Amino acid sequence: MVITLCGSMEFADKMLSIGSILERKGHQVLYPKYTLYFAHQEVNKERKTWLKKADDLIRAHYWNIKKSEAILVLNYDKGEHKGWIGANSFLEMGFAHVLGKRIYLLKPIPRFAYFQEETKAMRLTILNDDLAKIGWK
Repeated sequence: MVITLCGSMEFADKMLSIGSILERKGHQVLYPKYTLYFAHQEVNKERKTWLKKADDLIRAHYWNIKKSEAILVLNYDKGEHKGWIGANSFLEMGFAHVLGKRIYLLKPIPRFAYFQEETKAMRLTILNDDLAKIGWK
């Protein structure tokens, strides 16, 4: 299965690890542009914003989602936020939903009041850290 990874670039190193596991299981993995860069470099907020604009990263990742059969959102804890899903990841979930792609969350849906119902309406699969639950289409 072709799977696009989504999540905060603060999780870029974990994204590479999860991607490697999925690839060993026979999946093709599509990563956000600059995942390696973010995994190996300290990147400040201004640089992240500049890259998003200069290389149109939101649109670039949309094309990854369009080419895939599923997305996997890596919603690790970020600070005090359990199961963090940021604005870009939520947007990517919306893209996947509209395109009819499977949506997997690595961890349970976070308790952010502003998108609980919308997230549940996307009919996603919560893996609870069990990558074996990702099925073939």
